[in-house]
Amino acid sequence: MLTWLGHASFKIECTEPTTHAKRILFIDPWLSGPTCPESERNQAHADVILVTHGHYDHCADAPKLSQQTGAIVVGTYELANIMQTQGAAQIYGMNKGGVFENDFCIVHMVHADHSGSGPADQFPYAGDPVGYVVKFKDGTPSIYHGGDTNVNANMQITTDLYVPVIGLLPVGGRFTMGPRELAYALNKLLGSIKTVIPMHYGSFPLLTGTPEQLQVEIERVFPVDPSKRARIFTMSYGGQVELRTLA
Repeated sequence: MLTWLGHASFKIECTEPTTHAKRILFIDPWLSGPTCPESERNQAHADVILVTHGHYDHCADAPKLSQQTGAIVVGTYELANIMQTQGAAQIYGMNKGGVFENDFCIVHMVHADHSGSGPADQFPYAGDPVGYVVKFKDGTPSIYHGGDTNVNANMQITTDLYVPVIGLLPVGGRFTMGPRELAYALNKLLGSIKTVIPMHYGSFPLLTGTPEQLQVEIERVFPVDPSKRARIFTMSYGGQVELRTLA
């Protein structure tokens, strides 16, 4: 089960395949953010927390969530160590090309085209921004969370190497891809993606790109055979969907 917590924040519920115990993975949990539903702000269970980069709207709430649940925080070496100094219960630092594996998932750290931290006199260096491909051992379809990113040629490598099926990708523009760039990525680079869930839009007035604009771009500006076109699945804040229905 995938829950959109607003912005770039997601909760994914799956099972450990041997015991069928419930497992929960968070990506960029911004539980204090303006688009996170009130019902989702307090989480009692987390096993893994993936953070994509050092901007506050992606990692600020990760240490507290880790403290409360004992979850391991996965990020770049630099960012993981920052999370530890801020109280994370466990960390796993790696870099692009690195792999994290446990009893229910395999996580590949991949490239993202963005910045990663604030001014040096205020914020420590948090490493490069990244994305993640997550494969689930219970058969849940694999996902590619792009993090904050522009379209880039490395997306072709990501889809060739890891073959993700569902994309969680930014569309708001200004600080990430907008609709035109995302349409290009889906039609020209991310051939394995069957369904895209737009994210990182509408959280602030500056993020003006929308899924509706993406639909126009993907059909008209960069057309491909409709049978090969990724489906656009728009979620509401707090909305849930079974990933198996999107594969």
